[in-house]
Amino acid sequence: MTEEVQQQSQPPKGLVLTFVGPIQPAATKNLRKACCMAINQKAKKLTILFSSLGGSIDDGFALYGFLRALPVELTIHAIGSVESIATVVFLAADKRLATPQAHFMIHGFTWPFVAQPYEQRQIEDTQESLKHSLAKYTKVLEERTLLTQQALDQLNAFKKINILTPAFAKEKGIIQQIADATIPAGWITYNVDF
Repeated sequence: MTEEVQQQSQPPKGLVLTFVGPIQPAATKNLRKACCMAINQKAKKLTILFSSLGGSIDDGFALYGFLRALPVELTIHAIGSVESIATVVFLAADKRLATPQAHFMIHGFTWPFVAQPYEQRQIEDTQESLKHSLAKYTKVLEERTLLTQQALDQLNAFKKINILTPAFAKEKGIIQQIADATIPAGWITYNVDF
């Protein structure tokens, strides 16, 4: 964050972070850093304007856990695509919104094998890891939304790509409200770089 933010004597009314990018180590590190600075500035409210095509499964679950631990009123507002593991990150907030143009995508997980020989055991270990990650993903969806296992089965949620509209997301408890994003007057804003 800028020196101006760090030198404020009064705690900010709130802070708005914009995160548009991948769920990858450098990006998530910078988002965690920005959140920590907001906490250190004694912000009570934090909003993340959020769009991500997904990325690393491990980084996504770690970021979800981190965001759930924050001692602030956390809002995440989908301003574009929220896809794959980014959906888990999005669900970390208790207050969740989406712009009318946003969408959500859920699907099964894949592993990017590089062109080299793999032993059968390595492939089996990867399959087991993906199976475990999918179980965690399902649990988060069931705990943080109205999507039950039956509803996920009806969608074939993990056998094909499912693009969900804001209206469907609201109906299923992924979001509570469809609204354009706003930055309240007097709040500090910061774009998360990676």
